[in-house]
Amino acid sequence: MSAFERSRAHVENEVMVRLLEHVDKNPQVSQRALSTQVGIAFGLVNTYLKRSVEKGWIRVKNVSPKRYAYFVTPQGMAEKTRMVKDYMSHSLSLFREARAQADVFFTEAQKRDYGAIAIIGSGDLAEIIQLVAQAYTFDLHLVSTDSDFKKYDAVFIADMTAPQSIYDRAVTALGAERIFALEVLHIKR
Repeated sequence: MSAFERSRAHVENEVMVRLLEHVDKNPQVSQRALSTQVGIAFGLVNTYLKRSVEKGWIRVKNVSPKRYAYFVTPQGMAEKTRMVKDYMSHSLSLFREARAQADVFFTEAQKRDYGAIAIIGSGDLAEIIQLVAQAYTFDLHLVSTDSDFKKYDAVFIADMTAPQSIYDRAVTALGAERIFALEVLHIKR
């Protein structure tokens, strides 16, 4: 399974877990409300609900002509538990892998006597990088993707939305040897 497929499956599991949680808390929740609560498009809610019904995870009851109640089945609860376990396992693996790679970078940056290091991006990867950096004495800067990279000794890419384009821009500014990105970002060097 490719990294993209693993990532897609991971996101779908996360959405499914949130959907099952909200349905379990409020069986008469509307699809529009689920869309807002889960953070996905209205049409996707319908798709996920239909898929859940087909798999036996959710049972639907017609409450009125235009209202439905959704009930998570015991099979659905078991599947939700499995998905949460998979999500936690994936998250811990990502954390361990990112922490180890960040430590390698910071050790090398320390050998090179770098001072100012820019971290580009936000979210889980940026937070992991910041945690690892606490063991070192660098002048860390959380910067946006449009920052002037030439102001820094090195750039650490933590952006998961457009890592390749950021890498390409940073290489132009600083050279490849001063740019670091985690393997999980799959940047072509």
